[in-house]
Amino acid sequence: MNILVFDKEPFPSWTDAFFLLAYPAMMAAAIVVVRRRDVRRDVAALIDASMITVGLGVVAYTFVIADAVADDSVGRLARVVGVVYPLSDVLVAGVVARLLVGSAAKTRAGLLLVSALGSLLVADVAFLASIYAGVAGNYDQWIDAPYMMFFLLTGLSLQQTDIVSLVGPSGPSTDRLGLLRTVSLGTGALLAPLTLMVGSVAGDVAKVRGAAVGAVLLFLLAMARMSLLMGAIETKRLLLEVLARTDALTGLPNRRTFDFEFDRAVEAARADLLLGCVSVAMIDLDHFKAFNDTYGHAAGDQLLHQAAAAWAQELHESAPGAMLARYGGEEFAAILPGIEEAAAAAVVARLLPSTPQGQSFSAGIAQARLDEAPSGVLARADQRLYQAKAGGRGVVVAGVPPGPPVSAAIP
Repeated sequence: MNILVFDKEPFPSWTDAFFLLAYPAMMAAAIVVVRRRDVRRDVAALIDASMITVGLGVVAYTFVIADAVADDSVGRLARVVGVVYPLSDVLVAGVVARLLVGSAAKTRAGLLLVSALGSLLVADVAFLASIYAGVAGNYDQWIDAPYMMFFLLTGLSLQQTDIVSLVGPSGPSTDRLGLLRTVSLGTGALLAPLTLMVGSVAGDVAKVRGAAVGAVLLFLLAMARMSLLMGAIETKRLLLEVLARTDALTGLPNRRTFDFEFDRAVEAARADLLLGCVSVAMIDLDHFKAFNDTYGHAAGDQLLHQAAAAWAQELHESAPGAMLARYGGEEFAAILPGIEEAAAAAVVARLLPSTPQGQSFSAGIAQARLDEAPSGVLARADQRLYQAKAGGRGVVVAGVPPGPPVSAAIP
């Protein structure tokens, strides 16, 4: 208007007040969107956006802000306004980066909003470039095109049906960086050192210092991001470790865990760390195939889950150091450290009344001997399990081992 109506271009002018007031309004709106979507406080996305913002901030300081501050040919107000414009653009770039690294851009409304803010950045950069090129006074109307796109895309984003989801809680965040995010982070991280090189060649100490500060900030942000990634990797490692050692249906330790723990228990018993003895029980639900055929596999899974929970609770109360595991199918196994065979049989027999849905189980008990491998102990317990099945089921079979038990002779 100043150029077309008044045929002059003062800087700053009264129109700058409206332009500058628009930036805080956009920042406030963007913060509301991010906070409402990011109910879990996505620190990784915040760090990623900060790295991109710092990198762009270094470029803006080196090539625009530093020169505006040092320009003595204009008044103080002009210098302040000249600094606020590029600084506001850097903040807008940070908002765009935060929306992009989050999930806001996955909605139509979010994508249009990000595109609108991007158009605003293009327009501002083009306007600044025209000023430095000395052609701003000629009023290049092509610069207005991205400004018009900003208003158009902003209006279109408000008309989208998914605009409500844009300000609602987002889905769970992912630790995957993705190609776009990786390229953006790499570019942001390289901007400061590359700008530092340019500043060093130019010999401007103030610009070099500014770029160096930005490089230090980027390094600290990169270290924080690496720490988050390592924490996420460690969390997933622990989760995978638990999943690898746990039966998915019952929540009990699986056979892999049982074999490992039983080997440890036998070695500890031989070293007299657990009162010098350890017993093992093989437990099998009676007529489980018939139960599955009658009531279905879902009911069978429910029976296994309920039986595992009931037996584990009873075993914890009767023998606190014992461990119950799912051995496979309807077969379970229990390690009873520090308990001799006869006492172990009594402990396992107390599990029978707690078997759910009126079902029963058969069990075989064996105590580890001094010269016996863990596989041999399991084989004897398994043989007694079959004896229990042959004897009518619903019983626990144990016997006196032919050799000396572990408690009888310690190496």
